[in-house]
Amino acid sequence: MTRARAEGHEVLLAIPLEPNDYPTEDPGPHTLLTTLPTEENIKRLHWLMSRYAGYVGVTNHMGAKFETTQASFQPVLEDSSAAV
Repeated sequence: MTRARAEGHEVLLAIPLEPNDYPTEDPGPHTLLTTLPTEENIKRLHWLMSRYAGYVGVTNHMGAKFETTQASFQPVLEDSSAAV
């Protein structure tokens, strides 16, 4: 990330979100899931965001199910918007 930023690139952090066919398609560890309480998804989001510094925003990795479940997605969207 340091090298990319030094060369003038902006970097986005990909957050793994639950796809429609989870767990057959598994975006990986710390995936945000519709079956988890909001507090756990926020905890996972913060853990993922703490792994790197210097990114300018976040984007999704998979997430068709998570993104269409407003009760799960809205709190994460609001938290990530405030944090970046």
